[in-house]
Amino acid sequence: MTDDAGPAWEYCEGRRLHLRPHPGTRCEPWNWKSRAAAFGLAAGLASLAFGALADAAGWLGGRTGPLLFKAGTLLLLLSIPLLAAGAHCLDLEDGSAAAARHARGTAAGAGKGGGR
Repeated sequence: MTDDAGPAWEYCEGRRLHLRPHPGTRCEPWNWKSRAAAFGLAAGLASLAFGALADAAGWLGGRTGPLLFKAGTLLLLLSIPLLAAGAHCLDLEDGSAAAARHARGTAAGAGKGGGR
């Protein structure tokens, strides 16, 4: 059973599997905004995970303890701007998609005579 109101995975132009968030939306390839958002969010989460592991290993001590502790702290601090940049690019992508939907809606409804 499929839900027509929810997201759907579809083959776009026969070559790649894309997630369409809403039925009837166009399938567009990845642009710089979506790639930057994916990179920022993935790198930020990876930086959090590896930073926590390096920080924990640094606390355990040994000869490399201080070096691991510094590397872990650096990775944990690096995750903040990476996540912020990824979220900003995601907002840019969402804003341009909303503007395109609005432009298509006003262009389609321009001849219907229901304007204010």
